[in-house]
Amino acid sequence: MDLIKYKTLYFLLVIYILSGCRSHTQNKSISDLQQSNDLGQKNLYDLTPSQLWESSDDWDHSGLNFLLSETKALGGDIQGAKVIVDSMVGEEPTEYLYFKSLTYDLVLGGSKEGMEKAKVAVVAYPRSARLQTIMSKYFFVNKQLDSGTTSLKHAIALDSSVEANYMSLLGVYRSKGEDKNYQKTLDQLVKKVPSSAFGHFELAKRYLGSRSSVNKALYHSSRAYAAKPNNPEIILLYALSLEATGKKEEALWHYENFYNYFSDRPQMMGQMLGIYAKMGQITQMKKMLDTTIKNSPRKVAHQAKVQKAYLLWSEGRIREASEIFLQVAAEQPSDLRLSYMVGLGLEEQGRVAEALRVYDQLIKKNFMKSQVELRRSILLYKIGQKNNAIESLQEQVDQQKIAQNPHLSILASFYKESFGAPRAEKFLLSQYKKSQNNREVLLLLGHFQYESGKVKKSILTVKKILNIDANDSEALNFVGYTLVEQGKNLGEAEKYLQRAIKIKPNDGYYLDSLGWLLYKKGRYHESLVYLLRSAKALP
Repeated sequence: MDLIKYKTLYFLLVIYILSGCRSHTQNKSISDLQQSNDLGQKNLYDLTPSQLWESSDDWDHSGLNFLLSETKALGGDIQGAKVIVDSMVGEEPTEYLYFKSLTYDLVLGGSKEGMEKAKVAVVAYPRSARLQTIMSKYFFVNKQLDSGTTSLKHAIALDSSVEANYMSLLGVYRSKGEDKNYQKTLDQLVKKVPSSAFGHFELAKRYLGSRSSVNKALYHSSRAYAAKPNNPEIILLYALSLEATGKKEEALWHYENFYNYFSDRPQMMGQMLGIYAKMGQITQMKKMLDTTIKNSPRKVAHQAKVQKAYLLWSEGRIREASEIFLQVAAEQPSDLRLSYMVGLGLEEQGRVAEALRVYDQLIKKNFMKSQVELRRSILLYKIGQKNNAIESLQEQVDQQKIAQNPHLSILASFYKESFGAPRAEKFLLSQYKKSQNNREVLLLLGHFQYESGKVKKSILTVKKILNIDANDSEALNFVGYTLVEQGKNLGEAEKYLQRAIKIKPNDGYYLDSLGWLLYKKGRYHESLVYLLRSAKALP
């Protein structure tokens, strides 16, 4: 490192000598200086001006001072560099020397004396953009935001090509929440500095949030990308803008480019898979997963296997997915989520005994106990152990502070199938008393009463929900549809159904209910419109 410093100093002094700086008495080289009795073995970075030349020398002292200050700054001695430059300002207060002195002062924290000197400097050189910039920094250090903003505006007015000044001004407007000024400054930035990746990036982000401005977002993100094509954030924004404007194939290429920067991060893989799924690129998704499993580190490859298993599961390839879940669960036995998926896979394949063993282990480890107990109870019921299933599920429901679906609905159905509808209704009534005005209980109770032929009673039960929340669309549809099925009070039924559709205008079940009502009333053309909308909305 010392050798580099000596070479730097040597280079600067050579440049200085070649520029015509001569002594009338003698020419001193670096070796002359190092060999003189005055210097001894001292480091050149520790020298003072008086040690570099004698008073009889006719050297250009300001030039040598400048060289010495630069070498001290290069060596990390900012304070030493500042002392030398300050002495030069006293002799010859040029704009550049002011700038150097104030810059060093700011690096050291910005002193009160420095701020006063900055005020003198901007008065002496009112057309200096960089001194106005320095002045703004002193104001900001002293938390004088308004004065700092004014100085930044002056600096930009004097020289509109300095991107850093716009960025500082934007930071001020962001901190003050002045959105209009922020937007205005961004527009000015990209106009005066067209190559500003930052300006185009910020504008693209703002425009991308509005559907009507996605073309502007694409324009600015493309300009940012042209300026900095290797910046991951810009690549991602450009891809999002391309997708928003319908250019999905091009967007996908840039998404993949973005993913390559972070392919060692499992969470990024999940996001990329989501992009493939959203764009319907299932083949590409599988290809990426297979490549990742083959070429990535163990942790990332493990996550890719899990994602592949989920993908196969979604395609109905349960057996293949289950095999992968078994493999990754063995590789990472501490991940109980994988064990749960193994249980579900075994259950789907009809391997009930194996699935029950997995669920029993999960229950012992207290993992997702409520959900696992539910799956276990369903399996027990399927294999004929109905009393055990009901007892287990009843225990789970009793432990709940607030009754929840799907436990309630499944247990009620167990009671109905095993002991008849009255027993299921009794169970739900007990749950209603346990948690008064619980919406889920009232809705389930209404459905079971309806299925038991207690239609009027079911309407009264569900209307209790509307007494709590008059805009409960599901309750409105239930009451309206039930009245239609009775064939009475069709006018009242229409009011309920119209209210439900007003709340959820695209719900296929609500549209079907109203279509059926209109058919009953003989309004066939209107009925057809709603029934067609229903058919389109329903899966």
